[in-house]
This record gives sequence, structure tokens and C-alpha cells, in this order.
Amino acid sequence: MRDCLKNRIKSATLRTNLTCETQDNRPCSRMALRADHERAGWSRLKVLRVFSFITCLCLFSLVPLSVSAANIKQADVELLGDAYVLNAELDYDVSPAAKEALLKGIALSWRIGIIVKQQRYIWDKEIRRIILGYQIRYFPLLNVYRVKAEHNGQINNFSSLSAALDSIASMHTFKLIDKAQLHADQHYVVALKIFFDREALPIPLRPSAYFDAQWALSSDWFTCLLGG
Repeated sequence: MRDCLKNRIKSATLRTNLTCETQDNRPCSRMALRADHERAGWSRLKVLRVFSFITCLCLFSLVPLSVSAANIKQADVELLGDAYVLNAELDYDVSPAAKEALLKGIALSWRIGIIVKQQRYIWDKEIRRIILGYQIRYFPLLNVYRVKAEHNGQINNFSSLSAALDSIASMHTFKLIDKAQLHADQHYVVALKIFFDREALPIPLRPSAYFDAQWALSSDWFTCLLGG
């Protein structure tokens, strides 16, 4: 009887130990499985980050960093009577893609930004801002290029694209500001820039215009002195 009782106790103890080992191993297996899932998730995240980085590099490589299709060749300010006037020579270089769009009836628009600033130690103070807008559109039935000055509504027609661009490439004695508005003991500068208006293009064409170098038709800033 005693031997039989001992055997039963050993069998029960053995079953209990096996159960405990099985229960103890389950959490370990779950933790290992969870760790594997986390490692796989981090690996996928790293791949996505690398792919996003490469994609951004490819997109930025399409954007020109220093190439400008428009150029301000020369600009100066002179006092004419009681006002300061601007003389400037501009240059527009229309890319093949822009010419193709123009011949298909899509208008091209530029803005000439002119800012009169008072020079200061920390930052310059803007005294006056002027925006001149021009739009060029081709009419194939008439074979003419129409130039519209959007700031005053004036319209002129030309037989060639070069003649149309030449009509907006010169500024002679353009009034900037009256002398009385400036202080003789202060220093002033005039900043100019040609902006190509991508937002004036048809909506389907805008996305490619922002990333295609052939639509980088703006200029850099040009600065000249203005006497006080």
C-alpha cells in the first residue's frame, strides 16, 4: 500500500511539473513571436524610409537649383524731376516645353516684382512694392502673339514670339517713387525679380510645371542702389 501510494504521489507530481513547464513555455513562445513581429515591422519601416528618401532625392533632382530662364541684364535708378525712375533691360528665354504649350493655345504669364527698401542694420524696411503682370497668348488662326499688360489692360499684337518678348524686356524711366517720400540721410535699394506664374497654367499642367526644369522661367533677384 505504501509503495502504491508513493507511486501515485510521484505520478501526480510529474504531471504537475509538466503542466507548469508547458504553461511557463507558452509566455516565452508568445514573447518570442511578438519580438519576431516587431523586428519584421522595424525592417519594413526602414525599407519605407529608405524608399521615401530616394524618392525625395529623385524629385529634388528634377528641380533646378540655380538655373534661371529669365535674366535681369541691367538696371539702374535715376532722379528725373521730383521722382526716381527705373531703367532696366530684361531677358526672357522660353523653353521648348513652354513654346509647345504656347503654340497649343496655353497662355504664359510673368510678374515683374519691384521693391523699394530702406536699408537698416537688422532688416530692411519695405517702402513700396510694385507688381507688373504680362501675359502672352498665341492665336493660330491669326498667327499673332498677343501681349496683355495685366496691370493696366493694354494689349498689343506681334507677328513673332521674339518680338512679343522684346516688348516686355525693356523698362525706360518707369516711375518708382517721389523724392519727397525718401529721407536724405537714409540709404535705399531697389530689388527686381521676374516671376513666372505657374498658377496661371491649366490645372493638369501645374504639377509637372513645378518639377520640370523647362518650366523654371523665373529670374534671380537683382538689386541696385537708389539715392536718398
